This record gives sequence, structure tokens and C-alpha cells, in this order.
Amino acid sequence: MVTNQKRPTVTQRLWSERIVAWQKSGLSQVAYCQQHQLTYGTFIYWRSYLKKHSSGHKVSVPSTFIPITIKADKATPLVLQIAEQYRIDLRPGFDPHLLTQIIQVIQHTHDPR
Repeated sequence: MVTNQKRPTVTQRLWSERIVAWQKSGLSQVAYCQQHQLTYGTFIYWRSYLKKHSSGHKVSVPSTFIPITIKADKATPLVLQIAEQYRIDLRPGFDPHLLTQIIQVIQHTHDPR
């Protein structure tokens, strides 16, 4: 089966590039047209025309990746349960000296002497 697909004309390619540039710009259509000295009505016409007649010739906007940082303090804590009265959540980087002092205070508080 032979299909009658036409190649995009020079004008169609030009307007496709303009539409993609507008999408990347983040500007409103009116602002983009003013900045690039384009007639707004013509811009709307070509945007609509290209959308209706894309016939598989889609122009894509490249993906943008945003860097993220994962913080280690979101790790599941190690739980230290003491005498069912105290619970201490230990996360990576805890101060062992401070933990020793806390345990000594708890032991001293519960010492039957």
C-alpha cells in the first residue's frame, strides 16, 4: 500500500523550529512573537496547522534532567529500647560519647541503691 505523505516544506520546518523554540523559552505565545518579531496570528496559524498535519513528523523537545541529592539522614534508625520506658533512635553519624552519657544517666536514675 502506497501512502501519499508529503515531505515538510522549508516553511513548515522553519515554523516547526520556531514552535519548538517557543516551547523551550517558557514565554507566552504573545511575548515570544513580540521578542522574535513574528505576527501573532501567523504564529497561531502555523501552530495549529503543524499540530493537525504532523503525520508522524513530530518535533520533540529534549528531556531535561534535574539533579537530586539523597541525604543519608533519611535512613531507617537503629532503635535502642531501654526498660520499655526509653527509646533512642540512632542514625548514621550519631555521637557515641553522648550515647554513653545518656545510658549512664538512665542507669544512675534506675539504680536501686
